[in-house]
Amino acid sequence: MTAFKPGDRVVAFAQSGFATHIVVPEMVVAAAPQGLSSEAAATTPVAFLTAFYGLVTLARLKAGEWVLVHGGAGGVGLAALQIARMRGARVIATAGSNEKRALVKALGAEHVLDSRSLAFVDDIRRITGDGVDVVLNSLFGEAMERSLNSLKPFGRFVELGKRDYVANTHIGLRPFRRNLSYFGVDLDQLLQFQPDEGKRLFREVMALFTDGSLKALPYQPFAAEEVSDAFRLMQQSGHVGKIVIAPPKAGTIPAETTKPFVVAPDRVHLVTGAWAASASRRRAGSPTGARATSRSSAARRRPANRRSRPSPSSRPAASRCRWNPATSPTGLRSSACWGGWKPRVSSSPASSTARWCCRTA
Repeated sequence: MTAFKPGDRVVAFAQSGFATHIVVPEMVVAAAPQGLSSEAAATTPVAFLTAFYGLVTLARLKAGEWVLVHGGAGGVGLAALQIARMRGARVIATAGSNEKRALVKALGAEHVLDSRSLAFVDDIRRITGDGVDVVLNSLFGEAMERSLNSLKPFGRFVELGKRDYVANTHIGLRPFRRNLSYFGVDLDQLLQFQPDEGKRLFREVMALFTDGSLKALPYQPFAAEEVSDAFRLMQQSGHVGKIVIAPPKAGTIPAETTKPFVVAPDRVHLVTGAWAASASRRRAGSPTGARATSRSSAARRRPANRRSRPSPSSRPAASRCRWNPATSPTGLRSSACWGGWKPRVSSSPASSTARWCCRTA
């Protein structure tokens, strides 16, 4: 670390961001914008770098072009709105509620459509005449396909969502006959496989806050003990901009303590997977399993595995039932009862073997 010193205010990309301490390489760290609180500064890295990389680096958005921004009231959507206006582009956005649409309109989008209706494609044709130049997409399924069809010739489609990637969604290639371009955006891969480019873009984006070209996003703050409420709000898409969770105050997190396990002579201990664990340790030359068995000899222990037979108290209420060892009289494995006994219906759909065989009175 050469660009920063202890005490500098910074923003960064990091895994395990809810930890009290993290270690990251210098390339994913930038100076926090002057004049912003720590909470406001936290809204800037991911949203603005994602939008900048998608619209400027990949789509090469130019002045006068139309850009469709889905999820306009979210963090990346609001960041994209600022970047598009900075580039002189014209913005059509979508949002899921009247309140969110009103906010996005007030923040500078020329038109704001309903993201929960597939009619937005017809509305785009009506507004622009021949479609948009760039789509910044976060929708999935049919809405994603319709967004692709809203592009004019030589349009650029920037995919931010992950759902269709994970589902391996298939799309037709016919729209691409109009010289369309498709870009998939994943910042993690940019920073991992092109670290120098990622570092350069990150510094460039953060410099735009210094000269006033970009502003921090609106956010809803939560205290550390309210983290469940924060995730619930995000799950319901009830927020605008970003959700920011403040770190816990020093001294409020108890240190983790560990206590050695002690075998209680007056208790029953259930040991699951005991034989497999002991066998693997013995194969590895470790006497751990043997010592554990020896230490617990003074206490009552109940090793159990998948082949364990139930105790009499767990048997069916029928008086003429017996445990089925899943073998026929010839010793071969069988999933059926034999010798005139009928299988008892199991309540577990996962059981493929008739564990209990019964005779009716």
